[in-house]
Amino acid sequence: MPHPSLALALVALVGALLVRSAEAQTSGKGAGAVSLISVRQLAQRLAGGRVELPGVRFAAGSDRLDPASVADVDLLAAALRETTGVFAIEAHLAPGPGAQALSMRRAAALQSRLVAAGVEADRLFATGVAAAPLPSADGRDAERIAISRLR
Repeated sequence: MPHPSLALALVALVGALLVRSAEAQTSGKGAGAVSLISVRQLAQRLAGGRVELPGVRFAAGSDRLDPASVADVDLLAAALRETTGVFAIEAHLAPGPGAQALSMRRAAALQSRLVAAGVEADRLFATGVAAAPLPSADGRDAERIAISRLR
């Protein structure tokens, strides 16, 4: 059995190969462009304020994490463990019937997944946003997850 730190390093490496950054989405590479990012780079971005996570998706109309997003969530957990501070998990949806409740459930589901991955629960706050849609970094998708540093 591999050493636990080696296993974490492998998870981070796989996550680094799969995570999509908001910068790649807006740099002219187009939607779906995959950006290589390390745990350390993501931790630095988190420490700097706000990060949108276009690679974190949920099943349509559900708070079930899309299986294709697992590596992105694992990378996020590793980066959160590498930095200090308190963070808000924002699940954004376009306004509509039940959207606020669904956005809250999605934020809470991601929070639970991050806590299960070793991020301290008292460092994470979940919030749903469906009443006031803001454009995403790529200007196309109202459904998204963002992490904002509170302190």
